[in-house]
Amino acid sequence: MAGFLFDVEGTITSLAFVKDELFPYARRALPDYLMANADRPAVSAIVYRLAQELKLSPADLDGISTTLVRWIDEDRKHPELKALQGMIWEEGYESGAFRGHLYPDVVPFWERARANGQRIAIYSSGSVRAQRLLLEHSIEGNVSRLADCHFDTMAGAKTESESYRNIAHQLDLAPDGIEFFSDSVAELDAARGAGLKTCRTLRPGVPRVTHIHREIEDFAHDLS
Repeated sequence: MAGFLFDVEGTITSLAFVKDELFPYARRALPDYLMANADRPAVSAIVYRLAQELKLSPADLDGISTTLVRWIDEDRKHPELKALQGMIWEEGYESGAFRGHLYPDVVPFWERARANGQRIAIYSSGSVRAQRLLLEHSIEGNVSRLADCHFDTMAGAKTESESYRNIAHQLDLAPDGIEFFSDSVAELDAARGAGLKTCRTLRPGVPRVTHIHREIEDFAHDLS
């Protein structure tokens, strides 16, 4: 195996960390964050694009905030929302409000894979910046050095096979030299359609529902 590709939620970190800590933190902080940072170039550019899309004035931060909070509640994968969430989470990580959860078997497996010359990549609907923050401020310390590449929905939708072909091309690896780990059957189906090897992660609370993809409960054993 030349490389491993990992989903985030339900694979390397718990669903509870994302749903019960990260999302609520961003939801609470977002209105005040927009008000306090609207003059920052990166934020003002996002506000302008959102205002154009929503047919609002860029000065209507309350209206924009209301829509963004609703999108968080709906779990919308909008790129502008993802970018803002990443900025807000960065402040939260740096202030010590929370640390990134990683399952205890993840880092040892990554270290073992790296020692074997295998590449580690991450593919999530969360932004690349959010992925890096999780690793930089994890409960295991800064483990960002272990991930060679990060991909988000700029590579394509996670349920489309073409996205995985794009990733294999960017990694300069043959699709069948990559194994993709996720708890999502739809994502695994798409990856298999692109020629990747697949494995479903059965973290606590995830039922066995398929025999199409290999299933594991952790990375504690040798997967090479």
